[in-house]
Amino acid sequence: MLRLRPITVSLVLLGGGFAFSAPALAADHYPIYTDNTFSDLVVYGLETAPGLEPYVSQGSITASPSVDERIWNLAYARGYQLQRSATASRLVWIDGYRLQPEAAGAWSDLKAAASREGHRIALTSAYRTLSDQKSIFLSKLYGTSASAITLQLAHSAPPGASRHHTGYAIDVRQVDASHGGFANTSAFKWISANNYENAKRFGFVPSYPPDATNQGPNAEPWEYVFVGDDVVFHDGPFSDVLPNHLFVTEIAWLSDQDITRGCTADGLRFCPYGTVDRGQISAFVKRAFELPGSGFDYFVDDNSSIFEGDINAVAEAGVVRGCDPPANTRYCPLLDVDRGAMAALLRRGLQLPASQTDHFTDDDSSIF
Repeated sequence: MLRLRPITVSLVLLGGGFAFSAPALAADHYPIYTDNTFSDLVVYGLETAPGLEPYVSQGSITASPSVDERIWNLAYARGYQLQRSATASRLVWIDGYRLQPEAAGAWSDLKAAASREGHRIALTSAYRTLSDQKSIFLSKLYGTSASAITLQLAHSAPPGASRHHTGYAIDVRQVDASHGGFANTSAFKWISANNYENAKRFGFVPSYPPDATNQGPNAEPWEYVFVGDDVVFHDGPFSDVLPNHLFVTEIAWLSDQDITRGCTADGLRFCPYGTVDRGQISAFVKRAFELPGSGFDYFVDDNSSIFEGDINAVAEAGVVRGCDPPANTRYCPLLDVDRGAMAALLRRGLQLPASQTDHFTDDDSSIF
């Protein structure tokens, strides 16, 4: 079901410029996600999906325990995760494959919508047992060396780590093409256009998008996972911070306190995988400590920065210093803030006393 999500965008100052008041989004607009956030959506969706058994254990793959251990170590290093398996009695048959009933209904609607737009799509895979996945994995495992295993892991999950075990994942092809060539078809252009809008319309998201990091296999344009409307439109101040994100509470607090206003002009995304530069951190600190503005221009290289007022305010408060000590005439507003510099900044802002305890082993050579 298509859900309306009216959004009000106020006038805010962001890293990319000004965001002006905008009308509510129309019904055919969906949250825009990065490829890493798509991966997060899949993980969150499968954590909360019905009809799944407890997580399967890493089972036997080959006849050699040492080879199996090598496979799993390399798989985890690539980002593969163990998956929960479907309750088999709950699955339904559709187009010759078994799926969870929610995914089956959504697939039927997706296929019909594609047909109305002139694209004939079909399933090439859906639910797989551990035995199914073991056969697939071993069929093209040409050797037991690390290089041979890595080559196969780039294209296939070991049994126990395939999202097809859940019954919510599908492989799709255009009827007149193979699923491996799906990326070069008109059907893929249709389903992936506008940040996969036609997939999201029916509760599907790409399982392994092209630019996600540490996701297991290489990108697979043919695989999609049904996560449902509630996950696509999950609650929270930002569309790209899911309820299971490690720092969801802290990010929500920053938003509630008006310390962060997002990373995009519309204020809808936080960019949790992004970095923060010195200009942006000055705005955070000024808002967090409610610092007054300054009438003095402390640095020579921030005149074109939208954060110049914030930079001067935190400089006057003694929280930040220049990037060219001892002169400190330049601020370098586009330079990323590392964890050492962040520690110094917070200590000055909070006026923390020195500590006599050495808490970490890797900071002895740091100026911070």
